[in-house]
Amino acid sequence: SYSRPQAPAGREGAISNERKYQLAKLTAAIMAAIFMSSLIGLGVIDHDRRAEKSAAHRQYVADTFLRGAVSTAVHAGYEPLRILGAAVSQYQAQQVAEAEAARQAQAAQLATQRDAAAQVEATPAPAPAAPQAAPEAAPTTYSGSATDDYEAYIRQIFPQYGQDPAAGIRVMYCESSGDPRADNGVCKGLFQFNPGTWASTPEAGNSIWDPYAQIRATAWMWAHGRRNEWSCQ
Repeated sequence: SYSRPQAPAGREGAISNERKYQLAKLTAAIMAAIFMSSLIGLGVIDHDRRAEKSAAHRQYVADTFLRGAVSTAVHAGYEPLRILGAAVSQYQAQQVAEAEAARQAQAAQLATQRDAAAQVEATPAPAPAAPQAAPEAAPTTYSGSATDDYEAYIRQIFPQYGQDPAAGIRVMYCESSGDPRADNGVCKGLFQFNPGTWASTPEAGNSIWDPYAQIRATAWMWAHGRRNEWSCQ
């Protein structure tokens, strides 16, 4: 603290000492405010324990201390302190401008997100694929030999899956010679299915020995890009 200096004799001396005393007092207040603002800004002093202890809050309190001291100095009429006050005002204006820019950037980001969400909602869902017609059931009778029956059924079923019946007939003879009882120990039937492959087809509920089920399963697999699972082509 400062003690009031002893006034020299005469009115002018008293006025001069009073000015020195006021200047010293003001300087001490400003230095104390700057010191306090530094401590508060660093979090050394908790200005208000009930308030949120965040960096932003501490900076606000520090700015408040400094702004009060500078305002007092400016109003006292000291030119150096007027310059300091102008600098503080410029700093505060810059802080406000940066905060506004951040707010506008956040608002623009939210608007972009809303537009993207609205565009997604406005995009129509793709039309469901047309259901594929189920193949006709195996006929109860065909004229001619058994292989003629199989050939006739291949010509009936394969086009329903967009496949070449001539290729189906060729593979049938290559795999089993048209014998639905053909068995090499692993693969069985007209188109030589192994049990694992058979289980992956829609005909898995039928017997692997059923020649008509094997014809339908083969056409289905070829339509789904699995023709290369046969060694015969």
